[in-house]
Amino acid sequence: MGIGAINILLGLIGLLLLGSPFPFNYDVPVAVLLLMCVAATLGINIFQQFRNGKCLKLTKYKAIILGAGTAALLLGILFLTVRTRLTGNLLSVSIIALGGVSAGKPLYDHFRNMKTQKNSRKILISLQGAFFLVCSIGCLLLLASNYTRNQAFAYREANVVSDGKIQTVKLLSKEDPFGMRVDPPEQTGIYADHMKTNMLVSPNSLTPGEIAFSWAPTNAVSQSGFQITIKQGDQLVYDSKKRVSSAIQFQPDFKTESGKSYIWYLTLYDENGKAGQTKSDRFQTSLARDDWQAEWINPEEDTTVPTKANRRPASYLRKTFEITEDQISQGKIMLYATAHGVYDMWINGTHVNGWFMAPGFTQYPDILQTQAYDITEYLRAGKNEILVQVGDGWYRGSLDKEQVINSFGTDAAFLCEARADDNVIFQTDQTWEAANDGWLAQNDLHQGEVYDADKDTSDFTWHPVTIEKYGYENLTGSDCQPITQHEKFTPTIITTPAGETVLDFGQNFSGYVQINIDAQGGEQIKLIHGETLDENGNFTISNFQASPSYPTLQEVTYTCKNGHNSYHPSTTYFGFRYVKVETKLPISPKSFQGVAVYSDMEQTGFFESGNAKVNQLFSNTLWSMKSNFVGVMTDCPTREKSGYAGDGQIFAPTGLYLMDSYPVYSSWLKSYAHVFHEDGSLMQFAPTKLTKSLFDSSHGWSDAIVMIPYDMWKRTGNLQVVSDTYKASKRWVDYALKRAASGTHLYYKNKLDKSLYPYLADQGFGWGEWLEADYNNSVTMVTILGNNALMGEPEVGTAYLYTSCRELSAMAKALGNTEDAAYYADAANKVRKAYREVFTDNGTITEEHRQSRYIRPISKGLLNEAESIAASNKLAELITAKNNHLNTGFLSTGSLLQSLSDYGNTKKAYDVLLQETLPSWLYAVNKGATTIWETWDGIDADGKVSSSLNHYSYGAVCSWLMDSSAGIRVEDGAITISPKTDPRLGYVNARYDSPYGQIRSAWVYKEGSIYFEFQIPCNMTATINLPDGTERKVGSGVHAYVVNA
Repeated sequence: MGIGAINILLGLIGLLLLGSPFPFNYDVPVAVLLLMCVAATLGINIFQQFRNGKCLKLTKYKAIILGAGTAALLLGILFLTVRTRLTGNLLSVSIIALGGVSAGKPLYDHFRNMKTQKNSRKILISLQGAFFLVCSIGCLLLLASNYTRNQAFAYREANVVSDGKIQTVKLLSKEDPFGMRVDPPEQTGIYADHMKTNMLVSPNSLTPGEIAFSWAPTNAVSQSGFQITIKQGDQLVYDSKKRVSSAIQFQPDFKTESGKSYIWYLTLYDENGKAGQTKSDRFQTSLARDDWQAEWINPEEDTTVPTKANRRPASYLRKTFEITEDQISQGKIMLYATAHGVYDMWINGTHVNGWFMAPGFTQYPDILQTQAYDITEYLRAGKNEILVQVGDGWYRGSLDKEQVINSFGTDAAFLCEARADDNVIFQTDQTWEAANDGWLAQNDLHQGEVYDADKDTSDFTWHPVTIEKYGYENLTGSDCQPITQHEKFTPTIITTPAGETVLDFGQNFSGYVQINIDAQGGEQIKLIHGETLDENGNFTISNFQASPSYPTLQEVTYTCKNGHNSYHPSTTYFGFRYVKVETKLPISPKSFQGVAVYSDMEQTGFFESGNAKVNQLFSNTLWSMKSNFVGVMTDCPTREKSGYAGDGQIFAPTGLYLMDSYPVYSSWLKSYAHVFHEDGSLMQFAPTKLTKSLFDSSHGWSDAIVMIPYDMWKRTGNLQVVSDTYKASKRWVDYALKRAASGTHLYYKNKLDKSLYPYLADQGFGWGEWLEADYNNSVTMVTILGNNALMGEPEVGTAYLYTSCRELSAMAKALGNTEDAAYYADAANKVRKAYREVFTDNGTITEEHRQSRYIRPISKGLLNEAESIAASNKLAELITAKNNHLNTGFLSTGSLLQSLSDYGNTKKAYDVLLQETLPSWLYAVNKGATTIWETWDGIDADGKVSSSLNHYSYGAVCSWLMDSSAGIRVEDGAITISPKTDPRLGYVNARYDSPYGQIRSAWVYKEGSIYFEFQIPCNMTATINLPDGTERKVGSGVHAYVVNA
């Protein structure tokens, strides 16, 4: 009796707890408790029934069924206890159902024979059996009706309703419907993932000196400590000892030496203080500036500057050297190299892999990266030969849309040094030979290559090199990812109405075409690269021509050698989807392969929904990012290939989601910090030749020197980039404040208190919103730019001046510079007042047409909460009046949807996102776009092409897909997930591989409810805000909820 009473009591408590609104974390143990009660109750029933089997007429068949039911229940308990994952709750439903079936028949027999049973135990058996049924039915009812509370066990359904049709969810993982089940790791215990040195994975050319490590702990609730050791060869050179800390970034009191290889080891300790498996990663330093022994060599005899940018040949350099077997066997032979231009190397006829278009694109007078290569595998005992090709590249090739040549110098040059430990094996000096009539007869960044493979090095005219005294003061390591080859595409061959033979690779991208073809010596192939076909279906390159005076040809002319030919460009890359082929050779799709080229960044942001067009928009943005992150962030891969600051700052919040782009931004910022003029004005792009221009120092562009470091710091928690760029950020803001104080135009003086005159940014040129949808670029924009040249763009300028002052103040405070923090905070406050006095009516926006006039003050914090809500509502009205179309330009488009959804207008945000007619994001998708266009109508309704088809700026909307639609936001080391849902998407499944670990967010509409699943990484907590207004604080792991739709 006592056991039965306890079981009944525990069961009732379990049912009560299970139905209460506890966070999900408590539901699993409660479910375990309930199942234990049920199992115990059923077990007693079975015992009693076997003991009294004669009374109950229990057959062998019934006993087997009861035994199977009990075993299933016990296995379910074990599964839940070990795994405590969402799948266990659904398993519990099936287990209890099985138990109910298995017990049903014996209970029926029992009740049927009650009259014949006199023993009082039989009454208890009946009560226990009845309780078992109540538990089973009650648990099933609770789980089936969980939409009545604000949390749920996992909802698992592969088919969802989207756009009125049943669709199968395509998942990031095939393991389970939302890709969130955490499978047991290969190793037990806590361990480190994404180990990085100076924010790079296994870097091989770091600048010697200070280093910083970072990692993401996994396979534990939290990290309680860590220990880092560093080895150089077998020698331990650093040991942090165990440190009690949850930090995931650490800068050791240790400086690396010049030209050394290191391995660092990381042991993490979990929440219980238990050590996990030690992980390791390697890194290599380049040579320090004062450690170089090699001499700069110039390979050219004729230094005449050609009249056309594509008339220069590449130069070739060679040297024969000897090495012994002992030198090869004793350890790694490292080669350190760089160039004025871009270089490729072959040792004993084998290409030395690792970098494409080394040394990359930087502000060469101040920063010239060097690369380190382990060349041991290429060497043989005895005589060896190194052959080097040096092309123009960015150093002296044509740059920007004006195609300026010789931006950084007129002479090609090369520098290299090979070492075994500290012993020099060979280096550049007067013993090298050079030739200027080799395979590559012409090379240029915009125009392409002319390559003659029907030559041998014996055909080259070799001559002595010239020693140059360029010095080593600008040499650094390579502190960003190398440019490398990535995705490969096989084309289809089409014939246009004009009879052209055209390769269609199906995707617009940056890269080159690899030729693989058999031919006779002297036969030629000409490739012309373009982004699209014209309105008649014929090949065109007209859309990315800046001017007839500065054509961008994107051509390759290749002369074949006898036999098999394998070639691809090595001194340039192109932006293209289509390639026109001119040749007499028979060709097939196998003759060509498209190869994407970009910085070696891993994808970190993933988004998928039930709307295929939105998914394509995300893909288009990702591909535009890949196409424009080739060493530096550029505006486009065709017409300009320039590192425009405005495009960069617009896209930074998105770029930091989509790919591991921190090192690329960091590298570009170092270059941008070197394009100030003496008066403090700042150029609009970098790297570039330092020349004064009307377009310098435009707000929204030059503010990138503040805004991008700020975004990087907030997202990653890493202050290094803030420290590196602080002086430059401060220099820009000081100049901008000084310029604003130089005068206020009469037009604004009657709107502004005199004390605020110095804080209105109405001086100097400003690009303004740029390419607003409702403005005709050829007419209205010319007028606007003319006005901007006279009066600046004060609404844009003042908003951005406020942003730069506010963000600089925050960064100064983080660096411990309290005086600067207070000064710039005060300036920000006064700039904000000036903006509000001139451009609002006591916080109310009165603009009746331009949406950007609402988005900017909302997104930049120039309004208070109530004013922002009112402005967002008015913005929604303007959009409704335009039939749910946007009319924004470069600067405000990325903040449009957030300015709606953050203030109660989520449905209107989705109305704009899902709009399919001009101007809209999905118009381009419907036109077959595979990248983001420069303008909303890059291809008009008639198929006419007008501009670049690979500019990422308007793709900034994808930050909203990640931080609002999926709801994943990471700032200051805190995770917030606040998904903004809409049934028109059906479902969303998103993942962000953040610096803190993997974060997932998924939701799906089904039968009047919205089901959510979230995954929080180890060592982190998160705030989850659901659409019904509830807020939950959760720890690491997987969490699931459901709300009414």
